[in-house]
Amino acid sequence: MRLYFILFCLCFGMVGFSQEVFEQPIWSNPILKAKTQIEMEQLQAVLKVVNTPPLSEKAHWRGGPSKFEDTLYIVSGDSLKFNVDTAGFLLDTLFLKKDAWQFGICKPVYAKKITYKTDRFHYVSKNGVTLGRDTVRIVFDYVKKGVPNDTINYLVLVKRANQIKTMPTTYLNANKDTILCASTLELTGKLTNSILGECALETIAKVKRKAYRYLDTCVYYRASRLGGLDNSTCLTLCDENEVCDNFIFPIVVAQDTFSTADSEKFMDDFSYAGPYPNAKLWLNDNVYINNTYALQPPSVGMATFDGLDYTGTPYGGGYGVSDVLTSAYLDMSSNYPKYLSFYAEPKGLGFAPDKNEVLALEFKTFDGKWTHIKDITVDYLYSVEESSPGFKQYAFAIADAKYLYKGFQFRLRAYGGRTGITDVWNVDYVRISVDNPQKDDKELPFKDLAYTRIPKPLLRNYSAAPWKHIKGFEKQEISTNLEIDLYSHFGEVQNINNSDANIKEINTGTTLVQNYSYFPSGLLNVVNNVFINQTNVMNVTQQDGLFDNLSKIPASAEDLTFVKTFSFDIAQEQDKNYAAVKQNDKVSTTTICSNYFAYDDGTAESAIATLGTETQLQVRFRANVDDSLRAVLFHFPHYNRDITNMRFNLRVFVGNLGKTPTYEKLFLRPDYPDKYTEALQGFTQYKLTDEAGNLKPLFIPKGNFYVGWQQVTTGDEPFVVGYDKNTPQASVNNFKNTTGVWSNLVSSKGAVMIRPKLSSDIKKILATENQENIAVEIFPNPANDYLTIRLEDANVADFSYTIFDLSGKAIQQGNVSELVDIQSIANGLYIIKIQNSKGNKAYRQKISIIK
Repeated sequence: MRLYFILFCLCFGMVGFSQEVFEQPIWSNPILKAKTQIEMEQLQAVLKVVNTPPLSEKAHWRGGPSKFEDTLYIVSGDSLKFNVDTAGFLLDTLFLKKDAWQFGICKPVYAKKITYKTDRFHYVSKNGVTLGRDTVRIVFDYVKKGVPNDTINYLVLVKRANQIKTMPTTYLNANKDTILCASTLELTGKLTNSILGECALETIAKVKRKAYRYLDTCVYYRASRLGGLDNSTCLTLCDENEVCDNFIFPIVVAQDTFSTADSEKFMDDFSYAGPYPNAKLWLNDNVYINNTYALQPPSVGMATFDGLDYTGTPYGGGYGVSDVLTSAYLDMSSNYPKYLSFYAEPKGLGFAPDKNEVLALEFKTFDGKWTHIKDITVDYLYSVEESSPGFKQYAFAIADAKYLYKGFQFRLRAYGGRTGITDVWNVDYVRISVDNPQKDDKELPFKDLAYTRIPKPLLRNYSAAPWKHIKGFEKQEISTNLEIDLYSHFGEVQNINNSDANIKEINTGTTLVQNYSYFPSGLLNVVNNVFINQTNVMNVTQQDGLFDNLSKIPASAEDLTFVKTFSFDIAQEQDKNYAAVKQNDKVSTTTICSNYFAYDDGTAESAIATLGTETQLQVRFRANVDDSLRAVLFHFPHYNRDITNMRFNLRVFVGNLGKTPTYEKLFLRPDYPDKYTEALQGFTQYKLTDEAGNLKPLFIPKGNFYVGWQQVTTGDEPFVVGYDKNTPQASVNNFKNTTGVWSNLVSSKGAVMIRPKLSSDIKKILATENQENIAVEIFPNPANDYLTIRLEDANVADFSYTIFDLSGKAIQQGNVSELVDIQSIANGLYIIKIQNSKGNKAYRQKISIIK
């Protein structure tokens, strides 16, 4: 395993019950899993018309090859020696009963010194037999006289040898599908089994499966984008006589080759949604296209290589080839050299490869062979907490005559662990050029100015929050900053004089900011090969317009989607035939205002793990108005072990962290979001309930509250929750408790993927509808033994009081008097409600009891 895993075992595996909070790699990609599920649903629709087997085949289904009692199977021309079991019998000898054998000869096999006694026999079959049956009878001759002989019969089935049959070649266009069928006419009996297998290690099929649910003689085949000959599809058919023929289906997949001009302008900076590479430029989907796994790439978006296949599932096994990125077919036949360049970065925001885990570049020769060009390696083992070493540009000449042909390809292959999101390489800005992009290992100019990351959310503190906690608090919750991240590939300084920022709420159609020049005086003297990370504050006029437009959105709105878009235009940029040069000039981000708080961006680059019984982790949130907490959402990433057998306590603290939570739900079982029915964007939901299982929201007064968990399961297996490394500023809200004392989690930077889900109705607890307010004075606050209650212009005898805890449970009640004894109430935060006998006048106040 990886060195950091060995260190983990050394640090934690021996002590077993130590308590710690740390990062761990995750082992699946829910975005790719969801994408694959859509593909499989489409596949089921395609197969629906052929998913019922012919009646003749269905009637013969037995579930596998037939087995006959005392049957010997022999291939024609072969021989077989067999022993008769005589254990427990007092025998004189065994001998063959002379029958007329048609398909072979059976003889006894004697020991050298005992030529008259044996229990071993030898059957030699004839050549050229397709199917024949002989009966061999072995007679038991007993020592005891007068006991009649017994006979055991063996059915000897002589059959033809299994065959490998190559079917006629099928010609198919890339990304197309077909049904391939084999014949049962040459089998020696009824079909009893069919097995779909791989004839070769590599295949250019994307989907390959049997066409019927039962016995089937047909295969459904969908070609990938890779062209060429595919000999990997095999179907084995077996009959009741255990004759099994293997059918190979050669398939030639046709794929277009780029023109010379398009080949020499091949470029991809991965600045698009993904999660798969551009199908026109790349012929496989193994790598993950995203914009979250690296910081400061040369252009927004990147291709991430890890240990997961295109379905988001680990490849499995130990060290070996994992992700592969293969180019389209290019025309390099013009007789002059070209250059391939790209940027590569180990680790990024994930887990770094070590010295044996490489990113290999390969070129394909005119005779179809892949040749090794370069291994990109690391010379240092980066720990989890260390920053990425950054991107480095690599350039390679395509000059050898064996590469200068029509149909040339190149590919990048990652070698490393095949068990999850480990040994990460990020690749960006891949292009082919006629001119050498490097000199003395330094990047040479290319006329492109690129965004390097998407904008930050519209909210100042969160990636998502309920609108009622923003409405009325816009100036403290809405960010007027415009964070710009750029990288210039130009050779000379550039000026941006044409820039736009636009912000719009989609559901109400409200335009908040339109065509705002975020560089009002231009961004001057942009230096080449330098990352620009600049924050511009909107001018006062634009800020006033933003907040005026926000005020048009009603307070009752619950599901809002804000889209922030940045763009610029530079006339001096490279020939616009390079699509990537233009597409990286525009970026956008989406901010959701629904019924939950979130710090994370929805993608887990890592996992935060707690180890040891009673280890706790809490995430701080702040309510701007009174509300009620209805549920908590956790993102449980797939880890190297299934954690669904573990247990945890859901804990909520209101006001401050302490020893006793305000709410606790015990012994919960984690579950994976791709299996759980109540999921929000890959999150598993846990509703707040009372002991009887009834829904019981928790009152959240204005102020801080904390949501998290306490580990219950003992042992040395960590409990893991998703960790968004792309939001390091959220770290100030992460708190751990491993020794009985709460402290900020400073060892790692990121957002724990926990989301509190609040009520859409703030009157869920202690409703105030249709009630008149009354003038009440309650003091001291905080209180110790007694509360003083004074009512103005009201008869005290007409009023009662009730003290509630923050879950809504009534703790104490009685008639209002000037002094109310609270000595029996524990320390904590409470709500006191004063109400008249008719119920049409009421007053509520938060009180704190500290003794």
